[in-house]
Amino acid sequence: MEGALRFELILRRMEAILPILQNCLPILVSYWFTVLLPMYIFPRMRRLIASSLKVSSLLIGIVCWWQSFVVTYRLLGGAALIVGTLCMGIGVVPAALFATASTNDGLTFGEIMVTLVLTVAARFLAKAITSRASRMKPARVPDYEV
Repeated sequence: MEGALRFELILRRMEAILPILQNCLPILVSYWFTVLLPMYIFPRMRRLIASSLKVSSLLIGIVCWWQSFVVTYRLLGGAALIVGTLCMGIGVVPAALFATASTNDGLTFGEIMVTLVLTVAARFLAKAITSRASRMKPARVPDYEV
């Protein structure tokens, strides 16, 4: 019984921290547009942009997983949470999407979908920038002898 109470306490702390994490997401996305997008005009900065997108994708993915973990437990219970966690940890996201869709909780469904799309989009964009930067050849500087 004590283990279940500890888990409930951990889950309540996760729920308390979740709004703080969710409030950081608009700041992160605005960073993409205000800092990373203008830096894209400089070819030497593209690898740094790709690295920044990968890291921010990871952070957004953590927020998505965190929210899905809480939603899955609250709506589907511990058994679905265990099954979702055993599916390489990412099974809680589809379980949370299913749970929110079946309970007509459109706001939470939308939040999870937005974080999921932002995670995948940032990762895809980082990969595209990296592949493009590797295909482009650096400009050749002519050698002048004096």
